[in-house]
Amino acid sequence: MRTRGSQEKGATDGFGGERPTSKRRGRCVAHVDADTFFAAVEKQRNPRLRDVPVAVRQHGDIICVDHRARELGATKHMNPDKCRALLTPHGGEVVHVHSTDDHMLSYEPYTRASYELHAKLYAACERLRVDGGTLIYQRASMDEAYVQLENGAKPSQRGKAFAESIRRAIAEECGYSVSVGVARNKMLAKIASKLAKPNGVVVIEDEADLERCFRQLPSSHLPKCNEPLIRRNLALHNLRTAWDVRELNAKRLEALVGLTRERALALCKAAHGVDDSEVVHKVHEKNTLSSSMTLTMVPKPLPKNVGSDVGVTGGPAGWYNPLTCGERERIELTLGARARDLYSTIKVHQAYTERWPSTLTVKMAIEGTSVQYSKSAAFPVKSEDATSETAEDVLTKKATELALLTVGKRTTDKIREVAVVVSNFKSSTGARERTREEIMTAEADRLPKLFLRSREQQLERDAKENAQRRVRAKRARNERWIEALQPLPPVDMLIALIGGWDGEDECPLEVEQCRLAIRNRQAKCVGDE
Repeated sequence: MRTRGSQEKGATDGFGGERPTSKRRGRCVAHVDADTFFAAVEKQRNPRLRDVPVAVRQHGDIICVDHRARELGATKHMNPDKCRALLTPHGGEVVHVHSTDDHMLSYEPYTRASYELHAKLYAACERLRVDGGTLIYQRASMDEAYVQLENGAKPSQRGKAFAESIRRAIAEECGYSVSVGVARNKMLAKIASKLAKPNGVVVIEDEADLERCFRQLPSSHLPKCNEPLIRRNLALHNLRTAWDVRELNAKRLEALVGLTRERALALCKAAHGVDDSEVVHKVHEKNTLSSSMTLTMVPKPLPKNVGSDVGVTGGPAGWYNPLTCGERERIELTLGARARDLYSTIKVHQAYTERWPSTLTVKMAIEGTSVQYSKSAAFPVKSEDATSETAEDVLTKKATELALLTVGKRTTDKIREVAVVVSNFKSSTGARERTREEIMTAEADRLPKLFLRSREQQLERDAKENAQRRVRAKRARNERWIEALQPLPPVDMLIALIGGWDGEDECPLEVEQCRLAIRNRQAKCVGDE
């Protein structure tokens, strides 16, 4: 393994400057990522799918492919019919994401599974926490999380053992396989978990690990490099792996790849494995929940399995139909579908967090404009009425009212997108709401506090040792005074004769000791004469 000094010295001439280094060292971060989450949830919902290759589609798009299907050549975003042709001969299936009876997409099963996954993952992390150590858990998405282990933990030792334990725990408790990456920061941990798929563990600890991983990592997998133009420019200049990008400084990346100065600097840091972003403690907390729908601008036929039914937005049977601002009944149908989907998510959220929204917002995008129109109001359902049979109807009615206020007097304009959003969550149990300062304190990285406390404790120990040292020195001084080995200063002698030391001296001379010191000093002076 090359040392940091030898690396910089050997690479400075070709690199054109000093290489980026991290300001946050000594961390151990794990990235836990569930493998093919949507397919895994579908396999749990339908046991018949557990031992066959599975791909999940959403209308005309493949959104998830399990690893057995991937081995057969299936990929994300491929044509569903082509995907089905690949899987069917091997007993595989292409399944559609969960839909309601009126053919509306509903993520409710996946949302519920996500909350369960994070609850059990966090509980497993707490069980594995070292006594007295600090563990920071950050929910990153539906199926992934960052976990920062105790300060000083080594990725190749404590980090790897933790990752293996987490994999076993989630497999036993949830039935999901997860891949775990362990490194010194969030970015490297996420890259490591991607390389660990499926159901594996990869550790990036030192320069040798970084080189081994980055030489096989495509450059487009570095942060913010997945845009077509950037990927094309990287390939044009033969920057095919992350290790190739590492040989260019920020200025050269800015010129060759066509990045802004800020993005070029960020890419240069990423290629050197530098990421100082914090792991922020967050398990289930969310600021908003939403249910949105992108509408068609031209008539499109419904999927073959739906047949001639009426779509969720209404209109002629067997078709997805454009929705205009003047079609009040169809707007109500659309908002009702979104509101019902959102309400199921709200109830799942409350079950795990005991929090209930207080604000309802309806947002709409109109064809031909980039402006998003919105209206807000108080959330119409109280937490104690969450299980009421009329709760969804009340929410639908209020969402429709806001939607009609949003479209205003428009009649012929087509609605491009509609979203129902809830926010400003508060405790549904009557618990006191935390202040903004308390929330920020709770979500802040706790390691700086640990470092500060450790420094304070060290200062306290140093102060105590210094005080004891002063006491020993003053006792030795007193003995020298008493034995007449050192003259008493006139002021000190005067204060002592008055009746003691009133200052900050921890070891004063008593009056009798002072008189003894004077007699001994007088005797010594007489003897010297």
